[in-house]
Amino acid sequence: MSHGIGYAIRVITGVTPAILSADAARAQGFVRLLGSAEIAAAAAFCLPQGWRVVGVGLLTILCVAFAHHAIGGHFAASLLFAALVIILELTYERS
Repeated sequence: MSHGIGYAIRVITGVTPAILSADAARAQGFVRLLGSAEIAAAAAFCLPQGWRVVGVGLLTILCVAFAHHAIGGHFAASLLFAALVIILELTYERS
């Protein structure tokens, strides 16, 4: 995969969680903090420098968000899908 395609996938992967967490950023308390952190990390994941470190941070945020949904009795498949794509991007770009 060329670097241009890898960058395009990273941008799409970063924009998608940012859009999906917009409602959480307008909530109250912990959910607002989590949504805002997810938006910031997703935006930073699109940058060409330091995206690997940010990717690991974004995975951590997605895991916490998934656990929060699970505690509330919801299955957040979109969070799992976003985490899968980030893991694939981190793994592929490493090789």
